Amino acid sequence: MKVLVTGSVHLYKDKAGNFYSPTVYNYDFLKRYLAVFDEVMLMGKVKPDAYKSEMKMQKVSGKGVTIIELPWYRGIRGMAKKILRLAGIMREEGKRSDCYIFRIAQIESFLMYMFRKRNRPYAVEIVNNPKTLEELSEFQKIINVFFIKRMIKSASGVSYVTREMLQKEYPADEQHQFVSSYSSAEIKEEDIATAPKRYTGQEPLRIVHVSNAIESDGKGHVTLIDAISRIKVEGYFVQVYFVGEGTKIPEFEEYAKEKGTEDIVHFIGRISGHEKMLEFLKTCDLMVFPSKSEGLPRTIIEAMAVGLPCIASNVGGLPELLDKEYLFAPTDVQGIVEKICYLINNPQELENMSKKNIANVKQYSSDLLMKRRITFYENLKQCVKEDK
Repeated sequence: MKVLVTGSVHLYKDKAGNFYSPTVYNYDFLKRYLAVFDEVMLMGKVKPDAYKSEMKMQKVSGKGVTIIELPWYRGIRGMAKKILRLAGIMREEGKRSDCYIFRIAQIESFLMYMFRKRNRPYAVEIVNNPKTLEELSEFQKIINVFFIKRMIKSASGVSYVTREMLQKEYPADEQHQFVSSYSSAEIKEEDIATAPKRYTGQEPLRIVHVSNAIESDGKGHVTLIDAISRIKVEGYFVQVYFVGEGTKIPEFEEYAKEKGTEDIVHFIGRISGHEKMLEFLKTCDLMVFPSKSEGLPRTIIEAMAVGLPCIASNVGGLPELLDKEYLFAPTDVQGIVEKICYLINNPQELENMSKKNIANVKQYSSDLLMKRRITFYENLKQCVKEDK
């Protein structure tokens, strides 16, 4: 049985015909669907002959995975110029699939929903809340919300990355639909720290921030740089490591220079692979994540798994992960400064935070989440069988 999966998928193709992803959509990620379906048809925008080994992306190609190649474009205007070609591909490929999984809110999922074959069952995986996306205009937010609600209404099943937040915003009809919740994170039992991290206060506090695609200030890079500038003025010794790649990095590096923090702010590029990411997080003392919009950020869950203390903005599903005292408003620079300085002066609190994170992250273990995913996908598969 074939399932067509759509989302915000950006792929790079090498000359041998293999596909690579800079984000979560790698082959290991697609295995969750292959646990139930015979073939996964992953639809995404593709840059042909663009992948080079130094780009440090993860392979998507593999047994059971077929890539549906969409032409590369940027933004709504770019999409509009290629809409006829996109529509043709989506209509044709939609006929070959037995069912669909739309990861929303993403523009490609909305398009595939419109051009899908109407008699095929589908499920939606809600991974973010467009109402809080900074890069969207108010009109675009209205359109996104309209599509989400419309898609939920006719879906066979609905899943959420949060336990409560997205469910309240976009409720499903549990009497007539199968409903679940599971994060995109992959936390194995062996990934979870067995002892809390300790910070002596004698070394510079190593702060980490992770964002796969640094294409805007949506993850709060400027806010964190502003906070670090004030912390430096107050005489505290910290080092900040921004993980990720994107076109905004030169601008943020220049901003760090303007704020006098170029010696303590480091953009270290992409860290490819789950294990390598966890190993790097283990070398840090604190994650600071002033994101302006979120679903349930996988990077915070990974940080919790290695016992890394975290402070973050109070948006999306973050209040489901962290206690209230570790949260702040997205642009509350002074609030971030005060929390970081307090933690430097009170290293025991960092150890307490580490203990809490290790205990709380167990509810996001791969074994537990995979059971929920498989049940969800099996229900969709059953809908296909009943329709035949």
